[in-house]
Amino acid sequence: APAPRDESAEWKKWMASAREALDRADFEAFEKGISQCLETAQTPIGEQKAARLDQLGQLHKIGTAAFDEAKKKTHGKTSSLRINNTEVSIVESTPERLIIRSNGKNQPYTWDKLPFGIAIALIDMSLDRQAPTDVAARAVFFSLAPQFREAAAKNELLKKRIAGWFEKSVGIDPIRKDLPQALTDSFE
Repeated sequence: APAPRDESAEWKKWMASAREALDRADFEAFEKGISQCLETAQTPIGEQKAARLDQLGQLHKIGTAAFDEAKKKTHGKTSSLRINNTEVSIVESTPERLIIRSNGKNQPYTWDKLPFGIAIALIDMSLDRQAPTDVAARAVFFSLAPQFREAAAKNELLKKRIAGWFEKSVGIDPIRKDLPQALTDSFE
C-alpha cells in the first residue's frame, strides 16, 4: 500500500486539542492528546509536528513549575529580587498577590498581572540562566502562559527577549532546532 500523504482527521483533532490544552496550561489534557498524536502520526511531517509540540509542552510544564515554585519561595523565604540591575524588596506575598517595595513605595500586583521584569526575576529563582533546557523553558513559558501571552505579542522588547532565549537554546541538545515552529504549526 502507498504511504499515507496526510494525517488522519482524528490525529488533527488530537493535535489541535493538545495545543489548546497548552494554551490553557492544562497539562493533563495535553499529555493525553500528545500521546495519541505521537502514536498515530502517519507521515514524517506529522511525526515532526507531534515531536515539536511534545517538546513545547514539556518545556511549558518546566516553566510553569518554575514560576509556581518561585511564588512559593516568595512566601517569607525571599526578601528581595534583582530586576535587571535594581534590587527590590518583597513586602508581602500571598496566593493572590505580591507586594513589592521600590522607589520608596509599595506596589501590589496580582500574580496574573505582574510586570515582565518581576515575572522574569521570579522565574529566574528556579531556572538556570545558562542551561539550554531552562532557557528554552523560559521562552516557551512567556510565549504560552495565559497571563503573559497577549502582552508578549504586543511588547516588542519582550518579543526580542523571547526570540533571544530561543536563539540561545534551540539546536543545543536536547532542544530541537525547529522548536519555535511549534508555536505556529497548523494541524488542518
